[in-house]
Amino acid sequence: MESVKVIKCPGCMAPLPQGAPEIKVITCEYCLNTYTIQEAENETEKLRNEVKKWISDIAGSKSVGVIDELSRLHIYRNSLYPPIRIAAERATEIYQPIRYLPLISFPLIDSISRNPFQEALSYTPDIKILTENLKGVVSQIQAPELLAFAVGESEKLQLKFTEVSCLELIYLSNMRHGIAQYTEEGFRQSLVNIKALEDLYSSTIILSKEHEPSIEPFLSGLLQRLAAVKEWLNVMIQLWKAGDGIVTEPLIQRLQKTITDCEKSVLMLETSGREPKEIVPAVSGTKEDARIMKILCDCVSIFSDTGCAESGIEFEKFLQILRQTFSGAMPANATIDWMDDYIGNLSIYLGAKEGKAEVSLVNNFEWVKAASEAGCKSSLISGKEVVNSVEHILLPCWTAAIHFSEQSGVIWKKGQGSAGYLYCEAGRPDGNCFIEPGETELAANTARAIEAPKSLAESAKIVAPVVCEDHAKWKMKKFISDSEQYNNSHVKMIGVVYIPAALVKYANKKSQRVAYLLPNTNGSELNSMEFTNVAIGNCQILTITK
Repeated sequence: MESVKVIKCPGCMAPLPQGAPEIKVITCEYCLNTYTIQEAENETEKLRNEVKKWISDIAGSKSVGVIDELSRLHIYRNSLYPPIRIAAERATEIYQPIRYLPLISFPLIDSISRNPFQEALSYTPDIKILTENLKGVVSQIQAPELLAFAVGESEKLQLKFTEVSCLELIYLSNMRHGIAQYTEEGFRQSLVNIKALEDLYSSTIILSKEHEPSIEPFLSGLLQRLAAVKEWLNVMIQLWKAGDGIVTEPLIQRLQKTITDCEKSVLMLETSGREPKEIVPAVSGTKEDARIMKILCDCVSIFSDTGCAESGIEFEKFLQILRQTFSGAMPANATIDWMDDYIGNLSIYLGAKEGKAEVSLVNNFEWVKAASEAGCKSSLISGKEVVNSVEHILLPCWTAAIHFSEQSGVIWKKGQGSAGYLYCEAGRPDGNCFIEPGETELAANTARAIEAPKSLAESAKIVAPVVCEDHAKWKMKKFISDSEQYNNSHVKMIGVVYIPAALVKYANKKSQRVAYLLPNTNGSELNSMEFTNVAIGNCQILTITK
């Protein structure tokens, strides 16, 4: 019975599952490798004999009991541990930088070419290759015969840290590859490896408290991160299993807690006192995990607001439909920032349409009649245009407060500063930027909208925002720098404001045309647009295709 306890999976060196001796063929719950008891026993016995021979060749054939403690310590320090340390470093050194990179993802994130999780996964070693490189040195570290020579507390701690550096990579590799399957089986595989990591870190904390004080807060920070990831995985399992309708509010609350737990983890890691080469990647990876958790939380909110959760639409199918809403709007170089902004703003957009959230909304269309009639053109051949139809539209715009100096000719009037709002279309990446001075009606309405947000329920045709904040900031900066009048302005981003626009169809004797009018002082027209509606559950999401 004792020999069964030390038998391990040949694929990843994880322990046998309970009841394994009675099973002929075993599927490892850590790496999903399939093997027989006989194969595991043969591999374990082979490694055990190799370790015994290795120690015997170095320490001699005498029994450990007849070698005094000082001699054993000398043998350990000079002959046994150095080759273990070198072998472990060689097998793990190229993978150490990726240990603490992002641990989680879900299918929607794979829409992004610059995906932090997929980048981490691409550097994560294949478990078979990793195990082949590590199984010899791990067998040496865990051999009872070696512990007889590691007689001091510092030596035991030294061996433990080396063991952690090896096993940690194995469990993290299993975990990432399990998550990347995006299946319930893969999620459960990842949970098993999280449990192994928790046991590994906890035992190291107990052993290192007196000798390595900085390791406890660092590993405690990692344990906090793992607790958040574990809860995230449990939520994913529920979402993947749901087929007959699901109540989302408890899931959203649990996801919000995982984000908070990651934030706690970041603080613990940053203040742990470990070296920057450990702290920096651990903090960065944890922040990325929190970002993925937030995006999933927003997706679950959309899942609920569109009625998909209640009607029993599978979450995987819902994600595929959701992807269609940005297929034409996502930039080629989109990052996780873009996805975070897009899903977050879409969640607010849908919540506001359902009356569950509030946004900055300028919903005044009184100007449209006069502006559309003023836009009628005439010619000698075709005659004067008439307004055939008018459609009200609410356009999302990234909006910033702007402070600038008035200009007369080419001479700046010192001391005569002005303020207003700078708008950048959020409905399409190549949209317009324009400025409204503070005394205009649109600027005044914008100020009131920012102070008193409203829902979008029962409003006009509402365009969904697709432009991320960073892209809007870049466009605003370029717009300012290209303008002689505003290039010394001070700009402060506020957020998305929905402003009124009008789709006006004109006709004369020979032709028709369409104009998109804004309620600004210049009577500007927007570039032409084409719209598409994507149905998700009981909601329609209106986007600009070009």
